Amino acid sequence: MPVAKSGLVLIIGKSVVFARPSNSKQKDLKHTITSCMPNVKSTFTIASFSMEFTAIKDIKAGEEIVYSYCSLDKSAAERQKELAPYGFACDCPACVNATPETDKLRMEYAKTLSNMIAAADSPNLPADALAPVLRFKNELDKEGLNIDLRYAGIFIALHKIASRQRKFKEADEYWRGLQRFVNLPDLNKPEEVYTV
Repeated sequence: MPVAKSGLVLIIGKSVVFARPSNSKQKDLKHTITSCMPNVKSTFTIASFSMEFTAIKDIKAGEEIVYSYCSLDKSAAERQKELAPYGFACDCPACVNATPETDKLRMEYAKTLSNMIAAADSPNLPADALAPVLRFKNELDKEGLNIDLRYAGIFIALHKIASRQRKFKEADEYWRGLQRFVNLPDLNKPEEVYTV
């Protein structure tokens, strides 16, 4: 059972101050640490002079809250250099296990994704067009890059390709993946559409 799922976690300094949803318990949440595979994103609120962290992945009881203090679309060496002014180095799995291939994946993520979305609209769509997008999605998931809004483009490309190939069951699955990722209401559940 996750402590937070797309909920709000408020942290000032390194102390967890507030956590939602209501099934979360403050004592179950640990201090935030840096990771290039974060499970929260941050928003600074000037009015309260506080940092608000929102869960972007399920966070289980006792699991560390991990936040990235650096840009995720850089090589491990560039990320470490970016962290140097903070006085620490990142020892997350993405940094410790970095390879030239994973560095390239991170640095070319946005460009590759943009090309895949454009290819989904190509008039000459190959029969195996889903396969490379699914492989790319798996690589992003493994590298922990499935956390920012750009990742929604994966579901858009998969939905477009499956729809054009008349694979409507798969297209619906990818659309639902997009809905879950960006917290869109489920149009099949009218009570979610109008909930504020």
